Amino acid sequence: MAAKPISIDLQAIWRKYIWPYRSFYLLGGFLILGLIILFGTPLGLYLRDIEQLRQDIQAFGPWGAVIYVAVFLLASLLGLPGSAFMLLAMLLYGSWEGAALTYFAAWLSALATFYWAKLLGGKNAPQAKGWLKKYVEKVEQRPYWSLIVIRTFMQLSPFVGYSLAFSQMKPKDYILGNALALLVPISYMALAYAIFEAGYFS
Repeated sequence: MAAKPISIDLQAIWRKYIWPYRSFYLLGGFLILGLIILFGTPLGLYLRDIEQLRQDIQAFGPWGAVIYVAVFLLASLLGLPGSAFMLLAMLLYGSWEGAALTYFAAWLSALATFYWAKLLGGKNAPQAKGWLKKYVEKVEQRPYWSLIVIRTFMQLSPFVGYSLAFSQMKPKDYILGNALALLVPISYMALAYAIFEAGYFS
């Protein structure tokens, strides 16, 4: 008796194992690519020279900040975490100036992911799960407090905007709430970096 051919449902695999976790695969791919570039190319050698990189960025003047904000926005739409970009900003501009620049970029990216998710119509946007879903369901009653709690733990994650886009939160509350809530994670990350930079951990 001939053996039955093995049937593989590629569409089912895609729907069950690939598409729901696409953001994690994308993040992992970017991390691997970043490590290869950072440690295996001449560009990486240049990027690891923080002092030279800082001088070159500052030579761009205001355009350096514009480029940073644009890259931050693009990364947020791709689902990449903003905390890594905040660390980069503090390395290049200093703890507080970098934090201020990141605050502006993070607020813009929060708006971008929120309205981008609305444009997608919920078909392809990530949905809230676990404890985040619990607070997403409460945003209508206590929008500002819910956002402060979410941002304290999720920090600059773009998934906050994706999740809240399909909640009952009013756009005005989302815009103003993020302006307030983003101060929390950015302040404590900037403070931690300032203490580390000052040499208290050495």
